[in-house]
Amino acid sequence: MPRKPRIPSYRHHKPTNRAVVTLGGHDHYLGAYDSAQSHDEYRRLIAEWFGSGQASTTEPAPLSLTVNEVFDRYWTYAESYYPPRDGDSGSQLVRVASALGYARKLYARLPARQFSPTALRAVRQQMIEADLVRRYINQLVDCIRRAFTWAASYELVPVTVPQALGTVEALRAGRSQARESEPVTPAPEDAIEAVRERVLPTVRDIIDFQLLTATRPGEILRLQDVDIDRSGEVWQVKATRHKTRWRGHERTIWI
Repeated sequence: MPRKPRIPSYRHHKPTNRAVVTLGGHDHYLGAYDSAQSHDEYRRLIAEWFGSGQASTTEPAPLSLTVNEVFDRYWTYAESYYPPRDGDSGSQLVRVASALGYARKLYARLPARQFSPTALRAVRQQMIEADLVRRYINQLVDCIRRAFTWAASYELVPVTVPQALGTVEALRAGRSQARESEPVTPAPEDAIEAVRERVLPTVRDIIDFQLLTATRPGEILRLQDVDIDRSGEVWQVKATRHKTRWRGHERTIWI
């Protein structure tokens, strides 16, 4: 378990009789020692320091951070913001990890403020050469943009960095070297029937229930008898855990 960051102390700078606090290796003078103004300024700076995510490290100063250091901080944020949701395997967090990985390969030691549209295109070319499909490449590039947008919001990089990255257009169908993905189509009925004949009765029931109700596998596996409302002619389930709950959407399964 990571240690809780130590709160930098309010100190007396005796030569000038001023209050001082050291954040990220830099002294911040707060005004006359033990004055109400100095205590207010101390609380403000500490709140901003913790709010910016800088409390876990003291060096280097924000605008000297490398791409790798910015990504390390963003990853800590992403782990809490993109946890596996109900009905979801955490695919967004996987995309973030993949996207940052490609950028780290080329630019880990580059000062983050120097990450440019040219650098973003170079990272994208890596993805093309790795034979990733076009739509997935666009998703990974968006993850990198969001990382720098987040960094700018915490003043870790100048706001001009994500603004410039936003000028890089997404890859268009038929207008890039990237491979196109195959369309996802329903499984053929004869293939489903072949599987039904070879699985256990419980699994066969799950397959049939999914075909009849258009539910996701995870929703079926979590379903309990008590969840089913049998008061009407058509039974229904008000799903409390589903993939789009985080968007404020409701999910009703009709049986």
